[in-house]
Amino acid sequence: MKNRSKSVAIASPSLIAGQQLLQLMMTLLILLLATACNTQKDTTTTAQRPSTQQARGERPSIDEIFAMDANQDGKLDKSEIKGPLLRDFDRVDSDSDGFITRTELENAPRPPRGQGPRNNK
Repeated sequence: MKNRSKSVAIASPSLIAGQQLLQLMMTLLILLLATACNTQKDTTTTAQRPSTQQARGERPSIDEIFAMDANQDGKLDKSEIKGPLLRDFDRVDSDSDGFITRTELENAPRPPRGQGPRNNK
């Protein structure tokens, strides 16, 4: 009777270390992706978020309005404006040059009391 020995596959220590390294890298990749996805949830800029004043229905400050100045040229054109100011653009643009400056906004006629920003719900 011949003595047949069964061959047993034994993983070398380097193979085991490689598998563990691969598992570790996959775990880190999953965590990195999960973190990136969580970070992307709120991409709203500060200029797009309503301020506390706006949330209460009050007129925004001039600085808050000029946060819409996308090209940072110190004046607002119609393409940069949203909300009630767009509706009143021609009234506020006192020199009719197609831009609203800080001075024009500071000197703009105020809505009568009790007729502040409309809540379009």
